[in-house]
Amino acid sequence: MKKLFLLICLCFFGCENDSEYKIACDSGNATACTDLEIITYTDQNFFKSVKKACNEGDAMSCIDLDRVYEYHNRSKEFKSFEKTCDEGNASSCYNLGIEYYKGQFIMHNYSKAAEYYKKACDGEIAAACDSLGVLYEGGWGVGQDYSKAVEYYKKACEGEDAGGCVDLGVAYELGNSINQNSLKAFEYFKQACDKGYALGCHNLGVSYAKGRSVKQDYTKAFELYKKACDGGHADSCSNIGVLYENGDVVERDYSRAFEYFKKACDAKDARGCYNLGILYKYGRGVEENKQTARGLYSKSCNLGHQDACNAYFYGFY
Repeated sequence: MKKLFLLICLCFFGCENDSEYKIACDSGNATACTDLEIITYTDQNFFKSVKKACNEGDAMSCIDLDRVYEYHNRSKEFKSFEKTCDEGNASSCYNLGIEYYKGQFIMHNYSKAAEYYKKACDGEIAAACDSLGVLYEGGWGVGQDYSKAVEYYKKACEGEDAGGCVDLGVAYELGNSINQNSLKAFEYFKQACDKGYALGCHNLGVSYAKGRSVKQDYTKAFELYKKACDGGHADSCSNIGVLYENGDVVERDYSRAFEYFKKACDAKDARGCYNLGILYKYGRGVEENKQTARGLYSKSCNLGHQDACNAYFYGFY
């Protein structure tokens, strides 16, 4: 049943558009060959059998049936986007770009993503301009071109897209294809933060913490990290936890540090998990539990934190 589910749901979406898979397969891509075999497979009795099993109380069959319907609906939605994009609907072009960029329901294709982002950007969809800039900066689907990236970030920001303002600020901070200018970076981070964009507030907080083009002010940094954390930026939650743990700016409070490290860790922030593990190891703000600490080091290590890997494998903590 599991295999049939995968075959049918992929066929829903890709059976009539398998040429890209065939080209890749003919070029020696073994995975594409497997995908081609999958998407060209059909089983006329699949729906009847899985629906019957679901009606008879088989929970997994009901889950499979729901997922097949989801894929079927996404297929119709995709075709609708193609039609309306061809008719000049910029939002539909942007949605197509996202689908090709993510590669969740169609074969991943950065070149196609760039093509549709360009159409959407030309149609005044500011977020599409930012996305196109990201592709140019990374050289994904287009030739790497920092100048083009900055051009599209600027267009996105001028179109009130906060993400574009942040990316433009980062370009100024790093000096990518433009003269390095921390003051300009600060201004664009502020624009993004003022629009309620958490990453903009986080970067602005870093500017205050490090004194980049502004007088160093940890109190202001704390306020901005708090705003970013409340907006879902996990790294800012970790930063607040560190400030509470060290007693910087605010009075030392291990319980509050625990709260913010846990919030960061729950959002899969490696540093948050590592620091949370340290609190468990030493019983700071929480009852001491070395086993829990080690589990958190493992989670942090899997998320890419080297100190956590050392702590987990070698006991360096």
